Amino acid sequence: MLMTDGEPWWDVDQNKFIEDLYQSIYGTLPEAIERSHLPSMATILHGKDKENRDLYPATKVIDGANVFTIGFGKGLKNSAQTILQATADNGGGSYIFAESAEELSKAFSDTLASIRKVNSTFSSPAVASNNTDKLSHRDAVYFPMFLPSNGARWRGNLKKLKVSAGVVIDADMTPALESNGAISSGARTYWQPEDRDADGADVRKGGVNSFLSKQNSIPYAAGRRAIFSNLHGDILRHFSGWNAITYFGSVEKAAAAFDAIGANRGEIYDLAFWSRGVDVYDENNDGSKRDTREDVFGDPLHSKPVTIDYGNNDIRILIGTNAGYMHMFQDKDDILKESWAFIPRSLYKIIKPLRDNKKKSKVYGVDGPITVYFDDKNSDGVVNGIDRVWTFFGLRRGGMNIMR
Repeated sequence: MLMTDGEPWWDVDQNKFIEDLYQSIYGTLPEAIERSHLPSMATILHGKDKENRDLYPATKVIDGANVFTIGFGKGLKNSAQTILQATADNGGGSYIFAESAEELSKAFSDTLASIRKVNSTFSSPAVASNNTDKLSHRDAVYFPMFLPSNGARWRGNLKKLKVSAGVVIDADMTPALESNGAISSGARTYWQPEDRDADGADVRKGGVNSFLSKQNSIPYAAGRRAIFSNLHGDILRHFSGWNAITYFGSVEKAAAAFDAIGANRGEIYDLAFWSRGVDVYDENNDGSKRDTREDVFGDPLHSKPVTIDYGNNDIRILIGTNAGYMHMFQDKDDILKESWAFIPRSLYKIIKPLRDNKKKSKVYGVDGPITVYFDDKNSDGVVNGIDRVWTFFGLRRGGMNIMR
């Protein structure tokens, strides 16, 4: 991103280098715009097409750049704007002109928002292990995804693809990845219902988030999600406002745990309901305050999913999110279910900031690595009988606790 209040002046020292580099890539000399080769450099960074966009060919990943420009100040000449517009056009970005400080601030925020609209998988994917054959893996690959935003809440998801004959494929048995390693926009990941459009790399579609948004998150209803917490005294119970007040001993003590001093009973109930996924504030404006939110699954910023092979094609997936939860999902015969979710007591304090979703207020929850200890008593590779599976995880920037 380039911000400037003027045009280059006698900036010609690198012109020969840019011309030679451009010619070596495209076979022709670049055309200067208003005597500037900044647009030419943007073309080199972004590339004219996918075949010549690789900035670092030493790896198999296609590394390209997008160039965004912002010009500000009433004295900015037309020639400078011409250069900045051409630079953005050649660089695959956008150009914004701002005259006032307010317009400059908005231009900066809008440009960052444009950049952040790219759906990416930043955490490492996980491959399902095979307990009965330690030298091989199963064919499932789980991709954690998140979409940054300016607020405390970032959208997150976890999607499944498979590996067949060395190629990553989707539910339609077609290649699912682009040359840069991203999920193709036309891919239909596993767990996506057949009557839905392909979800591809869109964080907001498909995956575990779409599944959870259709589940019942109300704690006292039939078919409710199994969501637990270590309430006061480390008593493990279903997570709800009522249980929080009961086990903390009073409304005031429960409110302190939620970092909402002075909250009444209703607010504690609503905070707990909202954290579980209930749309108690009708954020989707559908008139219902008892359905499940569309962004119920938080962002797995640094939490890499871990798989456990329970045998008989029963794979369990553990993953933490910055909504404060450790989730366990079951993937059996390509059918997704949620086994349980757990929120540590120490993370109640992030619920209200997540709900308020104020700008520049990113919060962190279960954001650390996960370690699994499988005590396979009879060494049959199947979790059964007196076998034990222990999970250990840290909170990273979400706190100082180690949970088991």
